[in-house]
Amino acid sequence: MYYQIVHWSFISIKFMKRILFYLLLFPFLASCQKQADIRTLTVTMDSSINSESQWVYWISLYGNEFNIIDSCFIEKGQREFVLKDTLMNDSVSLTELIFSGILLPWERSSIQVDKADRDIRIENLTSNGLYVEGTTLTGALAQTEARDLSFKTKALNKKISDLKDDLMSSDYNDTITINQITKKLLSTEKYLATDFIINQFDSVKSTTTIGYLIMYLSHRVGKGEISREVADSIASILKQRYPDDVQVSEAIRTYIHRKVVPPPSLRSENWLKRRNDIRYTSYNKDTYKLQDGNVSLASRSSKPPGMYRAEADSSNVPVYKLGSKIGHLKLKDTLHKLASLSDINTDYIFIDFWAAWCGPCVQEIPHLIKVHNKYKNNLSVYAISLDNNEREWRTAIEKYKSRQFINVYAGSWANEDARLITNSFGVTAIPSNFLLDKNRRIIATDLKSNELETKLFQLLKY
Repeated sequence: MYYQIVHWSFISIKFMKRILFYLLLFPFLASCQKQADIRTLTVTMDSSINSESQWVYWISLYGNEFNIIDSCFIEKGQREFVLKDTLMNDSVSLTELIFSGILLPWERSSIQVDKADRDIRIENLTSNGLYVEGTTLTGALAQTEARDLSFKTKALNKKISDLKDDLMSSDYNDTITINQITKKLLSTEKYLATDFIINQFDSVKSTTTIGYLIMYLSHRVGKGEISREVADSIASILKQRYPDDVQVSEAIRTYIHRKVVPPPSLRSENWLKRRNDIRYTSYNKDTYKLQDGNVSLASRSSKPPGMYRAEADSSNVPVYKLGSKIGHLKLKDTLHKLASLSDINTDYIFIDFWAAWCGPCVQEIPHLIKVHNKYKNNLSVYAISLDNNEREWRTAIEKYKSRQFINVYAGSWANEDARLITNSFGVTAIPSNFLLDKNRRIIATDLKSNELETKLFQLLKY
């Protein structure tokens, strides 16, 4: 009997020790699991940012949905802060970092993220924003791949531009040289438009980048450079390769199958309004600073200065497509006067949807100015801004020296009047553009500046 008591006591002690071991281990395991489901953004900054106390926000965008991932208050002189993404929404691909006390350039405040990213770090952030000398970004796979793609694309466009310059400077009597250059030019343009983009699907790892490539692929299909059959085949392969990926399936649905994107939720509209108010406040903080040091928002009209006037059809589906004739389009210019397409006398009009916060839009401006200068007697640029407010729009015109365009303002992207015009043109993202002929019919869409130059050269040589 004594033996049995000792025996069971020994077993009970061993059992209790094991239970205690697992109880002590469980928090550690739970902690590891919790850490794996959190994405962090760690930022170190210099005095150009931390010279005053302020709030910082980490904002996400997917489709039409805005959300604030995290925010924190940074004290004057603070060198580092950490923001956490605990929701880990696999749909999120584009994020933005904004401060309440200083306005970073939009094209240098956005970060593309991949669902596998966990530890994103920005070292030595300044008021000039990201992607400048001295500032480093690590841990963001999609952003790294996007920049690599951008560099490759720029290199090919540079090669195309150089070949065009060689062609223009060649002796037209030297047919052998002209044929050689033309052959190289056409081959490079074809490669950039087709094989280059198709090959990237096998070379990138981030599904965020895959989504971007799908969007780019759809543009090439729309321009007739890649067949619908090829695009459908690529989409089918991607579905098999990424069967459960939200971003890939949504990109295929939106850009390949052309399904209508649902309107933003009320929650998203509220977040967007808050984001714009934060940016507006930081932009105007010096102008509207009160004596006690606080900042007051300037009074703004709820109605944008631009007013879209269309023909009877104002449905929420795309109205215009290749071959469509554009009717009475009037928007207010920088002098608050209505600028109408019908008042433009040049043979061709380039309608360009853009905004100062759109990095690719801004990058195209110098090249578009160059093309416009070359064909100014034949081409007018009707630049439709979707900026957050009129002040940002006017500042961008001066900053990028684009006063020679017919600059008009439609209101912010979320504005009801702006939606009418973007829906009528089927614009779901910017930059987006349309080339009109003498009869004001759409003859080309989504042209980059070098493609616009080639198109005009072809149109005007006959």
